[in-house]
Amino acid sequence: MYLSVDGSEGRVAGEVVVPNSKYHAHRALILASLAHGESRVVGLSDARHVRYTVQMLRQLGTRIDVEGDTFLVHGGPYRPRREVVTAGSSGTTLYFMTGLASLADRPVTVTGQKYFQRRPLVPLLSALEQLGVRLESADGCPPITIRPGRPSGGRVAIDGTLSQWISGLLLLAPFATAPTVIEVEGSANERTYLALTVRMMRQFGLRVEVSEDWRRFEVEPDQEAAPTRLLLPPDVGSAAFGLAAAAVHPADVLLHGMTAVSSDQTDHPEAEVLDIMTRMGLGMSLDAAARSVRVSHDGHPLESTRVDCRDLPDMLPVLAAMATFARGTTVFDHVSHTRLKESDRASAMLQLNRMGARLELDGDRLLVHGVAGLTGAPLSSFNDHRVLMALAVAASRAQGVSRLSYPHAYQISYPTFLDAMNAIGLRMSVRQGRAAAAPRRRHPPGDPTRTPITEWVRRWAAKRPEQPAVIECSRSRSRVWTWQELDREADRLAGALLALGVRPGERVAFQLPNRGEFVAVSLAILRVGAVCCPLMPILREREISFALDRSGARVLFVPHSFRGRDHAAETAAMCRAGRTHLDHVVVLGGEGRWAPPSEGGPAWHDYGALVDGAPVDSQLASGLSARPRQTAQLLFTSGTSGEPKGVLHRHDVLTRAAAMQASHLGLDGSDCVYVPSPLAHQTGFLYGMWVALLLGAPQVVQPVWDPDVGLRALREHGGTVVQAATPFLADLVRAVEGGAPRPETLRVFVATGA
Repeated sequence: MYLSVDGSEGRVAGEVVVPNSKYHAHRALILASLAHGESRVVGLSDARHVRYTVQMLRQLGTRIDVEGDTFLVHGGPYRPRREVVTAGSSGTTLYFMTGLASLADRPVTVTGQKYFQRRPLVPLLSALEQLGVRLESADGCPPITIRPGRPSGGRVAIDGTLSQWISGLLLLAPFATAPTVIEVEGSANERTYLALTVRMMRQFGLRVEVSEDWRRFEVEPDQEAAPTRLLLPPDVGSAAFGLAAAAVHPADVLLHGMTAVSSDQTDHPEAEVLDIMTRMGLGMSLDAAARSVRVSHDGHPLESTRVDCRDLPDMLPVLAAMATFARGTTVFDHVSHTRLKESDRASAMLQLNRMGARLELDGDRLLVHGVAGLTGAPLSSFNDHRVLMALAVAASRAQGVSRLSYPHAYQISYPTFLDAMNAIGLRMSVRQGRAAAAPRRRHPPGDPTRTPITEWVRRWAAKRPEQPAVIECSRSRSRVWTWQELDREADRLAGALLALGVRPGERVAFQLPNRGEFVAVSLAILRVGAVCCPLMPILREREISFALDRSGARVLFVPHSFRGRDHAAETAAMCRAGRTHLDHVVVLGGEGRWAPPSEGGPAWHDYGALVDGAPVDSQLASGLSARPRQTAQLLFTSGTSGEPKGVLHRHDVLTRAAAMQASHLGLDGSDCVYVPSPLAHQTGFLYGMWVALLLGAPQVVQPVWDPDVGLRALREHGGTVVQAATPFLADLVRAVEGGAPRPETLRVFVATGA
């Protein structure tokens, strides 16, 4: 399924009902559950996240009735109805309620939907333990078992990245047995959300003292919440999408329920977005008596502005959509925090570039250069409600139809979004099928499978000869092959292979680490129409002899030594034992430190000498190059359930897979592909090397895995995309958590594992 958005530059007109604030609803319901007696929360919120808070409170034994538009909350001790309680897909519910579950009269396990079981809560859990909460978690992620008992209070240090962590501590601290001091370390983000938590706690009679810089909170112990009646205000964050739609089109739109046109007229934590939109030229008129705001104009240019995202991170997507049509360049400062939300929102909005927009990430800033118009395109929402709605608003002003993935994501926070957009004349609907592939201009024009990968390399060598094609990074050095250098080395190697008697269709084996020569050898084999047979560097004599026998390879490339193993000596031993039918062994990296065996057997060659002395006939090599439906690769499976299987892949199959990967992820030649996975594994060979060669993008390879070297390589060479197994991701994250700088350019990590 996908969200279809029909673009138009026409007038939008009609009425929108603004829902009530989900931020107030979460806090009001939780605080009411802690107040002995009946509280009335007027103004229902139908946001899915709020429903998850209601669900968890009921699972903890709180009685919540609905009467008209009012929640009736009967507060009191938590007496769980079940051993496991769930936050569903609501991060707010999870962060707020994990600590409060300690006030239950028996142990409970807090969990969430499946993907929540990979959401790290280490800073929050550590702070809760400092507060005296007894908890157990296998890996710092849900499920988390909470033991009953009031917290002991004390001094608590917490990272300021997410206000929800701090709010979770504040909601629990009044019920501690001793005073609590909460101190914020590092960056302090989202202060407006913290201010809302403190204000609402005070409405329920709970006392909190706050320092001027909002980095220190003092909370008295043994407090009791008092039941109250509370009216939920309109949700400015939801209204922002209607306002943005009215801003980018000629409009006459009435927003019912809105009671503010500036931040000083409401206590909503996202109210500053009204001031920013006003600075950008959006005119809003307030009818306080009718509780409505009108936007009416015949079309006028929007102006660029500057936005500090630290206190308003959730508004970046919708403001970026508006800024796309503004005059000049809008600068979003401090966007790092926005990249830790449901998705990397700063990178997600770069998809507007597919439609003709001009957005760029510059360190900790997002720059949006205004354009006159957009063209419809397929886009991914990354299952992020804010991204989906913001892209839909931008697409409503584009020429043609746009298709957005995860079409129901908006229901998490704004269930009536589609109704609201259609009510003012925008054409948005959920349809069956899949969002279309990315525009063909995002990868080489035409059908890329009709052109051998070797010819793509020739094109890039002619088009961008001095730009890097392969960058090899290790702890001690970096080596760079330009496209011209890679093309020439592949030609020399192709000539060498022809001189060794290699012919089209023949299998050539190579057991090489992630070095630039791996790429050159692969291209040379393909240039003479032969078949690549890559072998993992970790394989030993038994596996190698098996693969050589099954493949029938007469030529083998090996390193002289790698990671303490003498591959040349091991190969010589295999040959002496008669376990191979090799005619030639090419040794890489010996640099004069090895001598070929004196006894009979295959001919031994030094890689450098072989390449330097090879006759070069690029036209002959190109004439022998395989056609699309010929075999390009023989890859052996791991053999975990029996003997390894030799799997054959055609040229067109590999190229089509690479093109589909590029299309799905929105990759092109401006990307930089980081390849920590072994190139001899299909992850590295296809989704690293082959993708980069097809796109004309540089690839960064790493012979020996080291997360510190990997992070340095990503930062120095601007790596943007990587596909690798889960341990690679875990090691990189651990290194960053240990203090290593983040790779700011990295925007896509495809985790090929658990």
